[in-house]
Amino acid sequence: MSKLKLYDLIESQNGYKIRLALSNLKTNYELIPVDLMNGEHRKEWFLKLNPNGKIPVLVDNGFPVWESNAILLYLGRKYAPNNLIPQDIKKLGIMLEWLFFESSTLQKFLQPARFITKFFPKEKVNLDELNKLRKDGTRALKVIEEHLSKNNFFTGDYSMADISCYGQIYPAEEGGFDMSQLPNIKSWQKRVESQPGYVEMRPKVAV
Repeated sequence: MSKLKLYDLIESQNGYKIRLALSNLKTNYELIPVDLMNGEHRKEWFLKLNPNGKIPVLVDNGFPVWESNAILLYLGRKYAPNNLIPQDIKKLGIMLEWLFFESSTLQKFLQPARFITKFFPKEKVNLDELNKLRKDGTRALKVIEEHLSKNNFFTGDYSMADISCYGQIYPAEEGGFDMSQLPNIKSWQKRVESQPGYVEMRPKVAV
């Protein structure tokens, strides 16, 4: 039986995408936290898994896969057939477009805006830089808002494109983005959250 290990951090948007996909696929895995604050991602053992020194990394029976969207596609093929990778070639093309949009544009603005807003000491925040990230990120979100005005999901059906973009958008308000002005995205988020196997970014702890 295949044993999956996911090297990740709960607060990671890219890591959350993988955890959501694994849950949607009803796949067991071992979560291994990586201490970024103490530079664990720069240790020799981790660089052997990902020479770029970033999380998440999925290890499948000793085989490491890095870059979050590459991991999503790997999981989609590994656990085929499933509904997360379209069989229709045109829908596949649409899914790939949005996966690349997420990695080249959406996360480029949403991730650093959230990191600066949530984790930076206020006295070290460059407000001009932060405002530009929010402005450019809002422009990217409006591209998605327009697309979702005509589609329930990115390809019409729930797919890895939704998982990828949802992982970035889920905590966007923590980066100072006003999601109340994006009703189509808000409705889409509820549809994603209704999917079998949905999990939140931060696991709920029983008290």
